[in-house]
Amino acid sequence: MRSTAAVLLLALSACTRWGSAQSGIFREITIGDGSQELKLGAPIRDDVQPLLVAAGKDTYRVRPGMYGGADSITVSTRPDGTVRCIAFAYGPGESYDFIVAGYEQDLGAPATRFTSPDSLRQITEWHDARTAFVVTREGGRVSSMLCEPDRIEGGQKPAVTVGGANPARG
Repeated sequence: MRSTAAVLLLALSACTRWGSAQSGIFREITIGDGSQELKLGAPIRDDVQPLLVAAGKDTYRVRPGMYGGADSITVSTRPDGTVRCIAFAYGPGESYDFIVAGYEQDLGAPATRFTSPDSLRQITEWHDARTAFVVTREGGRVSSMLCEPDRIEGGQKPAVTVGGANPARG
């Protein structure tokens, strides 16, 4: 099902500001009719609210049909209403390697790569001073997450926890 992943890569490429890991990771995505944006660190705009469904405390799902290339998009906010994370779940059969290769073209070499000893879990992470982007494969499912993570003590590198493990922290 490379076509679905390709659609998302093209949509994100066309609708977000891209840069290498050195110059900055994209911080927003476009949904809906192409004029509505979700942006890390910013409040959810009034024109975006109708495209979202509450999914828990400080968590929203983007309504189906308002985006392409992913099975679902989930948005997490801070208590003040600013966007902290945008998570993408891809359909069964999506290729982790294909998705990572597409982002490597846009973002450059990743900061971290992790494969579990049993090879059932893979994590690839890009980060800059304000943003982390992580692509994960667990079993046969691929997902990605764009976040404004908390910083580790005294450092410039954001720390991302994916599924209870943080390979960047050891």
